This record gives sequence, C-alpha cells and structure tokens, in this order.
Amino acid sequence: MEDFLGRFSENGTEFTAVREGTITGLLSIGTLLGAIIAAPIADKFGRRMCILVGNILFWIGMIVQMTSTTAWYQVAIGRLIAGFGVGKLSVLTPMYMSVSFKTSLGINDVLMVFQRKPHPSKFVDPWFHVTNSSSPSVSYSQT
Repeated sequence: MEDFLGRFSENGTEFTAVREGTITGLLSIGTLLGAIIAAPIADKFGRRMCILVGNILFWIGMIVQMTSTTAWYQVAIGRLIAGFGVGKLSVLTPMYMSVSFKTSLGINDVLMVFQRKPHPSKFVDPWFHVTNSSSPSVSYSQT
C-alpha cells in the first residue's frame, strides 16, 4: 500500500478526499452505465457476443490499471472501463442464463431467486446462524 500511495497520491503519503473518491466512484459509475446499456445492445447484437465484449472490456480495464506507473488518472480510467464491463456482465449473464435453461426443469424459478439475492450466503443466512462459542453449532432461526 505504501508503494501505491507513493506513486499515485499528491504528497506521497495519503490521498486527498477528491482523488480517493474519484478512483473509488468511477468503478460504480462504469458499472451503472454498463448495466443501463447492456440489455438494448444485447437485443441488437446477441447476448453471447455482448458477454464476450463485457469480458474484454473488463480485461482492458484491468490491463490499464496494471500498467499505470505514476498517473492516478490512468488507474481511475481503468476502473471506469472495468466497471463498464462488470455492469454489462451483471445484466447479461443472468439474462443469457434465463433464455438458455429449459423451463421444464424448474431452473427459471431458481434463477429468479438467484437474481434477487446474488450472494450464496444470503440463501443460507436467513435460515442458519452460526454461534461464536467454543463448540460451534448451527441453530435454526427465521428472520
């Protein structure tokens, strides 16, 4: 972290609030923009092709960030590009999955739950609670 601060901060020891907020926020802005335009573009060019483009955008964003040496704005631009790819993939992957699975298997119902609560711990957490005691146990709880 000291090397990163030395390369990209104004005084070599800490980021200003504006610079830190810009670097942090551009990923979310890119994600928002990518998610907004993903569906219309996928309807025009196809979901698989747009997923490939989303992956390539993410890779380009990572490469831009990794190749930056002293320019903080290069890191920020890389985060914007990577966020754009992540936003596209966040919309397109569930969309592609929903049209790819057969409805006779009941997969679409599971997919709808997955889209609403994307992290696996959110499936387990409402029903199970691990206690912090010397002998760990799992107890049933409903929230």
